[in-house]
Parts: sequence; C-alpha cells; structure tokens
Amino acid sequence: MKKFLPFCALVVLFTSCMTPKIALNGEGFTEMPVKGRNGFFIEQKLSFGDYKTTSVKRSWTKGTTSRTGLAVGVPGTPGYENIISMEYTKRKQTVNFGLTDGVNTSEVRCVTKFSTNDLIVGNNENSLPNIIIDLARGLRSTNTFYVQVFTNDETTAWHLLLDNNAVQADAKNYTGKLAKDDDHYYTIVPVNKMLNKAGEARNILFGSIGLDIRNKENKSVATVSFLDKGKVYLATTDKQEAFLLANTCAALLLQEQIDN
Repeated sequence: MKKFLPFCALVVLFTSCMTPKIALNGEGFTEMPVKGRNGFFIEQKLSFGDYKTTSVKRSWTKGTTSRTGLAVGVPGTPGYENIISMEYTKRKQTVNFGLTDGVNTSEVRCVTKFSTNDLIVGNNENSLPNIIIDLARGLRSTNTFYVQVFTNDETTAWHLLLDNNAVQADAKNYTGKLAKDDDHYYTIVPVNKMLNKAGEARNILFGSIGLDIRNKENKSVATVSFLDKGKVYLATTDKQEAFLLANTCAALLLQEQIDN
C-alpha cells in the first residue's frame, strides 16, 4: 500500500490551498478523523470515532487459543483453519491487534507482502478453508494482504484478501473481498476520485487514495481514506456491522505501518 504515498504527497501539494478530501460513493456517512496514524509505530494507539485499538503487536498468535483459527496451522488441532504458515509468523510483515468501541471487542490478525502461493498449509491445497479458495482463485499476486477478524465471542473469522498491486495498477477495475461465507460478504473497491474546490468528484490521474467497502447490494457502507492523516467513514446503523467494518478499516490503515 505504500506505493501510493508519494502520489498522496503530490495530491496535497497541488491542493495546498484546500484540505484534500476523498469522494464518497453515496450519502449518510459518519466522518471520523484518524488519530495516531502520523508517526504511528507498532504498540501505539490508533483511534477514530468511538473505536480505538487495545493492543498492536508485531506477531501472529502462536499455539491454540480459545478461538478457532488463531493457532498456527497444525493438522489435527482447532487452529488448523489458520492458513498462514509458521514461516510468516516469524516475519516482520505480520501484526495482530484488538479493537473496542467500549462495548464490543475483537481480535484481528494481519499479514502482508506475501505471495498467494503461500496460502497453503503444508503441501495439501485441499486443506484450505473453502472461503479462502474462493477469494484466492485466479489471484497470483506477490503483494497480498490477508486479514482474519474475530469479533466478540465469534469462533469463525471474517477473511479479507486484497491484492495491493492491483489496488494501485488497476484501481478502476479491481475488487477485493471481505467474507465469512458464501452468504456473508463485502466487496472492497479502490477509490480513485477526490473532491475539487467546488466539492465535485474528479478522477485522480492514477492509483487509489482509499478503499470503499460495499455490501451485497453494492451499497457503500464504509470508506477509508489514506489522504493526510486518514479518515474513516461509516454508513450503517447496525452496530455489529459497524464494528466489523471499523475493524476492517483499522486493518487497512495499519497495513502501511507493518514494515516500519
């Protein structure tokens, strides 16, 4: 995701007389400026609106836990759903964090800058959870972002898979996915429009400046902007859905810091 940062700097330069703002797809959004992103380092806090991280650590949880899927893929254990190999738990490109809104809590695991070929536990491709097979089908990226989101007492994860190269190189056509199963999913679309001085949406020259999360009806329910210090926009009245989307936005914001 860092590839768009120089471009964002140019956006700020050429719009120095105004605060750069992402163009939203729809109405009814709650705007939440992000705190802690500038100069953000692992183990510090990230917050927006009522949401704040409770911990940010540079490691993937090892060993089994009370939640299915948080262990390192060992055949025969409850954690076998975890499809990231042990090798990736030892690399810098992994982060786990918790998020809370004062009522709900979560556990989130992220890994970035890896090849989709590494989405296999051992040598058995059939061991992959079906949802990941569907997400990764046809994807041959060497710069993939993968996230598991567990909210409250849920034992089944939401899975996010994003091709970072395509987000920038094919921003007008690429679609990522956040999914729990065939009936519960969202699409993730790069945003390549920002507002001009008159408040009109205009295409940027290349790449993307944020990501738009859309529900099954293709309605935008959340947007994360990477411009300036960052902003999160939510457009749902369902508190559980809002919490899931907030976790997703936090993961997308944190991705830029994983390599620091």
